[in-house]
Amino acid sequence: MSRVYQVGFVGNSISRFPSQEDQDSCRQDVRRTVLEIMDQYYPNPVCINVMGNAGVGFWTVEACLEYDIDYHLFLPCLPDAWIENLPLNQVIQGSKFVERCSGLTVSKPVLSKDSVREAAKVLTDTSDFLVAFSLGHLSGLTYETIVYALDNSKIILDGFNNLGLVKKKRFYESQIGE
Repeated sequence: MSRVYQVGFVGNSISRFPSQEDQDSCRQDVRRTVLEIMDQYYPNPVCINVMGNAGVGFWTVEACLEYDIDYHLFLPCLPDAWIENLPLNQVIQGSKFVERCSGLTVSKPVLSKDSVREAAKVLTDTSDFLVAFSLGHLSGLTYETIVYALDNSKIILDGFNNLGLVKKKRFYESQIGE
């Protein structure tokens, strides 16, 4: 039996994108990248690890569902509580995501900032490497996840830069004077 590669997808929430055009562009980048990862590891099995956040998380799951790719959902709280906290227009989609996932990890029973951070850390620790779709903000969950991954020597590929390697030294140097 072949080893299952665990690939984590992380990225900004929908509210961080300045326009609908930017959201649509990122959605296409996520979809393309999911397919590229699958092609790279073919015929070995791959499971996409993803957080349940609107934006990159949702777009990654949409691509997995469209192409029948296994995904493991990392939630900050129990599924019912997570679904209750989604915007009304995302409840049906969120319920489908939970139903169809091949694996589910819950960090804590109740939603909190700590449970969201914990889910991101567990996703990072579980993944062989990460694909990050970061808009470059120096705060927020995507930024914290990248910092955590780099500090723990996790390989990160830049989803917006042809899957180029995110280099620790360059990442930290780019923040000096910001």
